[in-house]
Amino acid sequence: MSALSYIDWSIVTLYLVLSLGMGFYMRNKAGENIESYFVAGRKMSGWLVGTSMVATTFAADTPLAVTGIVAKNGIAGNWFWWSLAFSHILAAFVFARLWRRASIITDAEFIELRYSGQAATVLRVLRAFFFAVPINCIIMGWVIRAMGKIVSVLFPWDIWLGPEIYGPLMEAWPSWIAVQSPSEAISIVLGVIIATTYAALGGLPSVILTDVIQFVLAMVGSVLLAYFAIEHVGGLGELVSGLQATYGAEQASGILSFFPDSDAAWLPLEMFLVYVLVQWWAQKFSDGGGILIQRMSAAKDENHALRGTSWFVVAHYALRPWPWIIVGLVALVIFPLDGALLSGTHAQLATVQADREMAYPVLMAQLLPAGALGIMVTGMVAAFMSTIDTHITWGASYMVKDVYQRFIKPEASEQELVKASRWSVLLMVLFALGVTTQIHTIEAAWKFITVMGSGIGLVSIARWFWWRINAEAEIAGMTSAALFSLVLYGPMKDYGLAYQEKLLLVVAISTLAVAITMMLTKPSNPEQLRKFYETIRPSGFWGPVQQPGDPETEKLGKQILSWALASTSLFAILFGLGEWMLGSTSLGISLSIGGTLGWFIALHLVGAFKKLDDDVSV
Repeated sequence: MSALSYIDWSIVTLYLVLSLGMGFYMRNKAGENIESYFVAGRKMSGWLVGTSMVATTFAADTPLAVTGIVAKNGIAGNWFWWSLAFSHILAAFVFARLWRRASIITDAEFIELRYSGQAATVLRVLRAFFFAVPINCIIMGWVIRAMGKIVSVLFPWDIWLGPEIYGPLMEAWPSWIAVQSPSEAISIVLGVIIATTYAALGGLPSVILTDVIQFVLAMVGSVLLAYFAIEHVGGLGELVSGLQATYGAEQASGILSFFPDSDAAWLPLEMFLVYVLVQWWAQKFSDGGGILIQRMSAAKDENHALRGTSWFVVAHYALRPWPWIIVGLVALVIFPLDGALLSGTHAQLATVQADREMAYPVLMAQLLPAGALGIMVTGMVAAFMSTIDTHITWGASYMVKDVYQRFIKPEASEQELVKASRWSVLLMVLFALGVTTQIHTIEAAWKFITVMGSGIGLVSIARWFWWRINAEAEIAGMTSAALFSLVLYGPMKDYGLAYQEKLLLVVAISTLAVAITMMLTKPSNPEQLRKFYETIRPSGFWGPVQQPGDPETEKLGKQILSWALASTSLFAILFGLGEWMLGSTSLGISLSIGGTLGWFIALHLVGAFKKLDDDVSV
């Protein structure tokens, strides 16, 4: 196994110093007011906005989780998160402009723009707490846990500290903590301290600028590891042959398939159908999600928000997955699922057999030469920090804007709000570190948080298109889903329900709660609806406040068409790249080119490249 060389450490150190320097450089700019701190003064161009979105959704957990998914369910297992592309395309082609028009800082703040009455105030607080604490801290927890898995392989604190210090630490290590060693914990704390420092100082401006560097480093590192992994097994052709030799032709075909067969052992068809027909619109971020909304709000204008989110979708789903998937496939050859198939011995076999997600950092250490390992480690550190810095500023924005300023001290000055923001960043980190101690596998955490948040997906989409949705309905959906999911993962955990069964149960119960509540309660008052409609100019069904002949309703069909075309185009690019590497080159090239053309046609349909003084609102 490779150890970090001096050149590797130099690369890592240079990046860390640069990140801290960015925070100090931007601290005065970010400290001007709360809008500068949390939405970068709304001056960011589309490519910066989109690149920051891509960087922050590439955390240290993602390649590890994909490696584990490929080992368990083959390539088709990635539909668990590929299916979310449908909601992100909707966010790009429909909601990005609407969120930018709202001119809000948090999506919880949006609640009192859309709804009226005491229920709107209650919902704003509930939503701010729900996303800032349980949702945000669980996400940060699994990201921190993933980074711990990586550094446990690469950073030998047991050797550096010596047996006289490390030995007693290991003996006293609590068994109830998911973080398995002091070595892992020390590295985690150091990384979190650095990310917290520059995020607290520079706010979103420093986060977005460092995200650009982080994205480049993380992508270069991922591609490097995929290249050396392919070389290790003798090329892409030998990789396919190796899978066939290890698992048999039929099972290897199932591993490499982009879609599951009706009787697939790797990914049951019923689970696939739940992913593509239910999960994407039921999940908590169905209309964009707070992290993306924060960046949409930071864009120069609504078209920059649209183009930036569009670039994020293509990079996140079509371009970035394949280096991770390739490494996951190589891991299946190097570390067979049946350890008896492994010829000879391997020092890390037991580690990978116990946790397939560990194959990714183990292969990093095993395959990458000096320099390349430094770039890869720096890329993973950058991916980790890009997500942590984003989530701590995002969580802090709820605490400051939706709790402190809204209810505790409405008269607070801009300087007081910025100060409160920096203290909130620290509080978010402490919460997240506590959650980290209880997260064992990243995929399990992914699925739990998806189930818990599935009660607000449908209503989050519907509130943009239908006047009758009210705050009480959202409250009912959110609370019923959260409470029932806790029952499923608590008292009912021994019933053996599969993930897709839990998701469908929570969606059914929360949707019923939304429908009943909406029928028993009044809509928002007409004045509030009129204010919302005139500010946002949404399409859809706004009868009580819509003027006769208003063209906005007519654009709903164009939105649906652009969403369908973009969805088809995105997956054509994704599968085209996969075919090019693992199947038919000519088919792969044709799909990729056709998908790219279709994507630009979809952008043209919604006027993404027109000037804003034209009638382009869709």
